[in-house]
Parts: sequence; structure tokens; C-alpha cells
Amino acid sequence: MASTQKKNDEGFLQKIFGDMFASSDPEAKKKRALKLVGKQISKSKYKFYKLQTKQVLPPFAKLFYDIYKIVSPAQMMFSNMQTSNVLKNAIIEYYMSDGQKEALARLSDDYITGCAEKTGVKELYAEVKKDIETLSVGFDSQKQAAIEILYNQFMTFTSFVSFDFFMLLKKFDPSMQERNFSTTPVFAPVKATSVIDDLKDFMTVAWALPPKTDWNVLIKFVKSYKSVDLVQIGLWNKIIARLNSLRAENIFEDIISYTTENLDYKVPAAKTNERLIEVYISKLKTQTETTLKKIATEKKNSKTDELLNQVFGTTDVVKLKNYVNTANEYFEKRNLPRYTLCNPLNYLKAFLNDYFKKDVRELSDFILVRGKWVSPELSNEMSNAYHSLLDISEKITAFDDSLGENVASGSKLKTLSSKAERDKEALHALQAGLKDVNNQAFTLITRASQYMIVYAKTLKRLIDEVDNPKPELMMNWQEIIHVSDGAVKPLMTSVYKKLYQFVSLLQIYIAEKKAS
Repeated sequence: MASTQKKNDEGFLQKIFGDMFASSDPEAKKKRALKLVGKQISKSKYKFYKLQTKQVLPPFAKLFYDIYKIVSPAQMMFSNMQTSNVLKNAIIEYYMSDGQKEALARLSDDYITGCAEKTGVKELYAEVKKDIETLSVGFDSQKQAAIEILYNQFMTFTSFVSFDFFMLLKKFDPSMQERNFSTTPVFAPVKATSVIDDLKDFMTVAWALPPKTDWNVLIKFVKSYKSVDLVQIGLWNKIIARLNSLRAENIFEDIISYTTENLDYKVPAAKTNERLIEVYISKLKTQTETTLKKIATEKKNSKTDELLNQVFGTTDVVKLKNYVNTANEYFEKRNLPRYTLCNPLNYLKAFLNDYFKKDVRELSDFILVRGKWVSPELSNEMSNAYHSLLDISEKITAFDDSLGENVASGSKLKTLSSKAERDKEALHALQAGLKDVNNQAFTLITRASQYMIVYAKTLKRLIDEVDNPKPELMMNWQEIIHVSDGAVKPLMTSVYKKLYQFVSLLQIYIAEKKAS
């Protein structure tokens, strides 16, 4: 009797304090938590799960089958539809005003390229900038919000309907055929472990759907974009209502937790919306900038070739030995800096050697040596420009020779370039050295251009007064005409034209260098 009373007392104490003692045991705590999850599943109005066998039941499959029937047409549509940037742009354009659409049309590559045939590059840049501003300011905060809402609807909807309902349902009825709704499938219970991964994937796309939104906006957009009905709005709203109910009940989370015995499982958070308009305008700016640069390069190359043919009769002009484009091959193979002004410096050397020292020297002998100027001051500027250009020709030769491999400067650059790939200090020294070399070339080109302009300006005045009975610069025109057998005026005209063409050629490279 005493023994029975003792057992009863122990049982009473265990009943009172058992929970307190068990709470310190993680496994016991987990079991109690799972037991509570099981109770929630059994009390749920959704009879999807059998606790004793850990099976998912036919009503679960029936839910997915009902959704599958409704979204199947949209699923087929999106399997053949681009859903990235093309559709993103279509959504943005859907909200554009007529003025914005007109501006956008003018920003296409074809339109800009077409305009380039009759419009200068500077004017094109100004027009493109104006159209981008028109497009940008048209997206006020209200319109941007509407675009982002529609884009979020579209992306979450496509992710949802792209879920593989068929492969999930085949686990419940292996005889089921894809998108065949003429016969009703017969679903059987399956082990929960076989569908848990599918359920997790489904929740990721289903819980990303905005629970409170007007889905008519999406349906109207697709209708205008593809001329098809995306889904019946009444049926789709029923799906949303059912998903909201399932989400509120936590039934899917409970099934996953109970089956996997993982109480910490959470559905991954949906991605936040992109800043669509900022990205769109930025890409448009990049696109148009690329087009304009291409046009500018093509126009420059075309103009350059035209001037080269006028001046030299060819586009292949190389006079230097070291400061040449072929020397850049060594640098470019190693992603190193390069000689940047090889073409214009070679053109300048060729012009000074092949033309200036012949035709311009011949002309200068007539007008600077034989000419009797009204005052020495009038000829000094032209004479100084002429001799400075002869001096620049010699300086270019010395500059080019200094870059030879057996000369200090050239040897140093070669040594640095061999080390630059693995030595940052060598790379920095090479960059500084090449920058200095290119700056020297640029100085020679700009000074030559300036001296040619000075020479040509005075020459233009001489051409204008050669037949003037009251000349203002030279007093012995008749003598010079006689000595030259009448060739002085045609020679002056020819030299002036050649100088004008060559300075125009140099100015292309000077402007490009200043803009870089």
C-alpha cells in the first residue's frame, strides 16, 4: 500500500514538473514543437497531409491541378515569349506619352545614322541630348511607380505560371498527360519527402505574388502587347484568394517543417524591384553615345582619307622608323599604353619632306628672298613661320631617332615594357614615359599647324594683291612674275590650297586629342 502511494506521488510530481525539466532538453523541446505543428496540420481546413504516414493526400494534388488548368494557356504563351529586357522595355514604353514615343523613335540607331548624312556630329549630339531629356522628364514619380508595379506583376506572374505543375502532379498520377484536361486524373497519396522540394519551389514563386494588386493592369498590358488574353481575371483572382488563404494558414510551411523536422524553414524573400527608369535611361544614353561615337569615327576616317588623297594621293603614308603604328603591336599584345599620334606625326613629316621643302621652298624663294616688301615687319612673321617649320622637320627626325632600341629613351621604354606586366612600378614609369613621348609629338603637331596657319594667312593676302596696281605688301610683283615665267600666282594658289587641306587634316587629330 505504501509502495503504491509512493508511485502515485512520483507520477503526480512528474506531471507537475515534467515540462519544466524537459524544456532544458533540446530534443524533447523539438519533439514538443513538432507535435504542436502536427496539431496545427490536423486542425487545418486543408486536408492535405496524413500525420501517421507522413503522406501528402489527393486534395493537395487537386489544388495544384485546379491552378494548372487555369494557368496552362499562359504557361504555353510565356514558353515562347521573351521575358527579359525586351518585355521590360515594352512595359516602360506602354506608359510613354506620344511625345516620349516620338523622342524614343528619334533615338534609334537607324534614325541617328540617317540624320548623320546631312547633320554634323555636334548638332547630332545636341539633338540626341534634347530627346533623352524629353524622354526622362516625362517619367514623373507616379508614372515610375505604375511601371514598377506592372513590371513586378509581370515578373512574379511569369515565374508563377512557369512552375512545373505537370511534373509535380505526375507524382500523384503517373498516367497523367501534359495539358490534357479532357479526363480527370486519379490522384493517390505520395510520400511527403518526394514533393517537399517541389513545394518549396512553389512557395518561392507563389508567395512572391503581390497579395493586394489590380491584376487587370497586367492583363490589359499583355492584350495590347500580344493581342491575346492572358488569363480569365475572375479565375485568376480566385487563385490569388486561395493562395492568400493558404499563406495565412501556414499549412505549407507546417507540412515542410513536420516532414523535414526543420522548424527553422522560411521561404526566401522576394527580390526588391529594380530602379527601372534609371537603368532604362542609362542604357539608352550608352546606346546613343556608342552610335554617335561610331558616326564620329566614320566621319573622321572618311574626312581623313579624303584629305590624305588630296594632299598625298594615297592614304598609306609612313615616313618615320620608330614612332609608327607597327611599334604599337608590341604594347597592345600586352595591354600596355601605346603611341597615340603616329598617323598625324607621320603625315606631318611626309608633308614637310615631300612638299614643304620643294613647292613651299620654291615659293618662299620668290616672295621672301626676291620679294621687296613694303616694310621688313610685314614679311618677318611669314619668314619666321617658314623657318620654324623647317626646324620642326628636323626636330621630328630627332624625336623619332630617340625612340630607337639602341638609343637611351627608346631602350628605356623597351625595358620598362618588358617588366610592366609583373611590376607595377615599371608600369607606372612606362605610362609616364609614353605620356611624355605622346605629349612631345602633340607639341610638334600643334606648333606646325600654327606656323602653317600664319604662313597661309600672309600668303592669302599676297594672292589677293598680286594683280593689284597698288600693292600693300610687296612692291616688285612684275619682276617676280617675270622671273617665275608667270608661275608665281598659280604656285601661290596651289600652295595655299595644299596648306589649307593639310592643316584641316591635322586639326582632326588635334581636336580628337584635346577631347580625350
